[in-house]
Amino acid sequence: MKSINWFPLWAIPLLVMLSILTVWTRLETVELTYSINQLGATERALQQERARAEVRLASVRSPRRLEPIARDRMGLRPPTTEQIIYIRSDALPVIQRAHSTGKAAQ
Repeated sequence: MKSINWFPLWAIPLLVMLSILTVWTRLETVELTYSINQLGATERALQQERARAEVRLASVRSPRRLEPIARDRMGLRPPTTEQIIYIRSDALPVIQRAHSTGKAAQ
């Protein structure tokens, strides 16, 4: 008897499909890795930009910067003793409530 080597024909399309699936998953992995790396670089750049913005904000709010502007441009000066009003600490919640409702003294 002759031995017939028989290879199932349905296996060929299956192997082709599996090969295509393998290549596709590898390509997707490479693409996603590239995207992740780009997003990481973008995140680092945004963190640096935020740090620079925080430094700029701190310098803009600095009393050293604000005092000359208030004095020279706006003509403000430190208050005199008669202009200072002291508020008792137990009255603070009442004042805060009045201020939040818009009933604070003008």
